[in-house]
Amino acid sequence: MPQIVIDIDPVIVRLGPLALRWYSLMIMVGVMSGVWLSARFAEKRGISADDIYTAAFWVVGGGIVGARLAHVIDRWDYYAANPLRIPAIYEGGIAIWGGMLAGGIGGWLFTRRAKVPFWPFADSVAHGTLFGQAVGRIGCMVNGDVAGKRTEDFAFIYTNPNALLPRPEYFNTPTQPYPLYEMLLNLLLFGTLFIVARRARFNGAVFLTYCVGYSLIRFFLTFTREEALFLFGLQQAQVISMIVVLIAAYLYLYLRSRPAPRPNATPAGA
Repeated sequence: MPQIVIDIDPVIVRLGPLALRWYSLMIMVGVMSGVWLSARFAEKRGISADDIYTAAFWVVGGGIVGARLAHVIDRWDYYAANPLRIPAIYEGGIAIWGGMLAGGIGGWLFTRRAKVPFWPFADSVAHGTLFGQAVGRIGCMVNGDVAGKRTEDFAFIYTNPNALLPRPEYFNTPTQPYPLYEMLLNLLLFGTLFIVARRARFNGAVFLTYCVGYSLIRFFLTFTREEALFLFGLQQAQVISMIVVLIAAYLYLYLRSRPAPRPNATPAGA
């Protein structure tokens, strides 16, 4: 099986104490592309693009804080001994579920404040966010911070000493290319959401399909990563994925069963 050697320095350039990293760059590109796409999708649902750009401060800001906080809590033993590393998000280390929860809360608060219908808003943001997630995983490929288990099959081999691998023994060792797998599956789900959007009979269907689809991606792909077991022989991300699937499935059935609004009624999702 082919094995790809990655000998790219995660740091693009250093300017004194500051450093521009591939990880930070791709996260920024992912956020910008995700927000732009969300605005385009929102306009098709009757929501102003300006509302999406304003909401981005709530969603992205909350998401970054939540994602970093969840990561720090998950690896508290390390950060308790190295508290100065807690704000070093530019080096990598975010937990997507923490980001989705905090970003979702931020988005919901914005819709209540701005009186924007929540479910159409959620459909638009989820679809755009998924593309941004795929772009962000390019930075993870260079960084090495989400490398998978050792394998003799198709693999990445990190050789640059500055790679931020989760385990020292992963250097110069074939590991599962987890970020590549997730990027490709995210793009596949991104395309699927266009079909869901065309066939959906109620607002919220795209958002909930995203929740279920991404949860299944994380649940099965996490088997390729070697993390601490959390509950019932599963890793933390897998347990959270199962919870999200159950909640999203319930909401999907609930929204689908609601009677269609009358022409003069408030649109679904308001």
